[in-house]
Amino acid sequence: MKKYLALSLILCGSASSAQFIISAFPGGTSSRGASYQGTAPLNPTFGLNDDGITPTMRRERETRAKLVDTMYPDLKNELARHSPSRARMLYAVAERKAIWANIKARQRSN
Repeated sequence: MKKYLALSLILCGSASSAQFIISAFPGGTSSRGASYQGTAPLNPTFGLNDDGITPTMRRERETRAKLVDTMYPDLKNELARHSPSRARMLYAVAERKAIWANIKARQRSN
């Protein structure tokens, strides 16, 4: 059993090592490098719209926005009174609460 575990760790480690390329200086790699440089997809614009959002992501955002609007109808007025960074934080909190309330309501109905 220990042999299988050791073998799987070796194989998994070598398969995923390309994801963690760390470079100390441009063109070189080092395990003690100063910065993390992840791998990029070959075609990063594949499937994305002009603004970098896929159609599925857009639909999910619209669904969440409708959910927040139905649960908190006066939220837009409240957010207008705050700074942009505070408004984003408050909207994220309201969105999280709306999502969890929706999940709990579906669990109660089942």
